Parts: sequence; structure tokens; C-alpha cells
Amino acid sequence: MKILKRVLVMLIILVALLLIVVNFSEKPSAYKCEGILSPEINNSSQTLFLKITEFRWWVYLWRDENRDAHVWIEIPNIHSDFFHEVEKVGNSFQIFKLDQFRGSFSSLSQTFSIRFSRSFFQGNCVQLQR
Repeated sequence: MKILKRVLVMLIILVALLLIVVNFSEKPSAYKCEGILSPEINNSSQTLFLKITEFRWWVYLWRDENRDAHVWIEIPNIHSDFFHEVEKVGNSFQIFKLDQFRGSFSSLSQTFSIRFSRSFFQGNCVQLQR
């Protein structure tokens, strides 16, 4: 009977740890950015939405890649893109695609710049509430 209790307690602890890992391994943040998209649309003001999903420290225990986050970018009705090569350097997220630097987001000043294949966006962001 004691063995059964121990196994049951260990199983409950294991399930609890698994739930914590699954539910809390990522820290998402969403932003609305206002800025200039050039050279498209005659350098006019544009709204961009940015989602940064930062990985917790324990994710590196089972991941081969040394990436700190991934980024989803959406310019409504114009463009969307996904970047999985993101490194956190201090208060800044450095964004890469195919090992080439493409842009950065500063969580301190909340400024964002990104180079797409045919355009460049630069602007200021406000964090969206959940």
C-alpha cells in the first residue's frame, strides 16, 4: 500500500510539473506600432502589429537552438511575416532571418525597426493589454 501511495504522489507531481512546463514555457507580448513603411506607400504612416513570444530559461534544457524568442509581424492587408531566429540582448530583441540581421525591438524604449524583402518599417510601439 505504501508503494502505491508513493507512486501515486510521484505521478501527481510529474503531471503538475508537466502542466507547468506546457503552460508557462512561453511569455507572449503583443504590441501595436505606428511608423513609416518605406519605400512602399509613399513613406506614409502605417500601423503594424507585433507579437513577441519569449521562451523561459528551462526551454533550453530540451532545445538544440540557442534562440530566445520568435516574432510574428502583421501589417493589416499588406504583409505578415514570422521570424524564429530572435536573440535577446539586454533590453533588445535582435531579429534574424537565414542568419542575416533584419531588425530589432527595444523593450525599454519600445521602438521597432524591421527590413522586409522590399521595404523597411521603423516606428514606436505601445503594448496591447490581454
